[in-house]
Amino acid sequence: EGDISIVYDSADMIVRYIKFAESRLNEKGLADTGLGDWVDPFAYENGKITAPLEVTSTLSLYDMAVKAQHLFNEACLESEAQIARTFAEKLRNAFRKHLISFPECTAAGDCQTSQAFAIDAGMFDACELPQARKKLVEIINKDGDVNTCGMLGIRHIYHALTNAGETDLAYKIVLDKSAIAIRYAL
Repeated sequence: EGDISIVYDSADMIVRYIKFAESRLNEKGLADTGLGDWVDPFAYENGKITAPLEVTSTLSLYDMAVKAQHLFNEACLESEAQIARTFAEKLRNAFRKHLISFPECTAAGDCQTSQAFAIDAGMFDACELPQARKKLVEIINKDGDVNTCGMLGIRHIYHALTNAGETDLAYKIVLDKSAIAIRYAL
């Protein structure tokens, strides 16, 4: 078993950050500050980052809250775990209400980053996952089977694809040597 003393040492700061982040949510209960999906390979051509800031910022906070809850549970810090759990639930509910189109199961932005990050973060219920995964493959195919994710999306797209059984597509994207892939990898 690992040394979890850092969790005890950091618990107060983590809870304070959760409360600060919660105080900065917009009127819909979503986060809308931060860098977004920076280094989006098509941002220059599109004039903007494809994935909406509300998507990437809310999902990043959600991911942090879920991890904080796990750490607090491991350290038997029940009240801190409850704070993290409540914040994560609030973010998930707001995300599902405002940033997912049902029944298509499409995350706002209709792009690789939004869809992959939402899938990987757990924004879709188990019964919705097949449709959400199908939508991710459709988006990738529409994009010419080329990665269009920035730094946030790239962390999630391959997990989302392999967990969906789409390892061949993930492999194809990784090995893509087309002019467009090389151009944006530089």
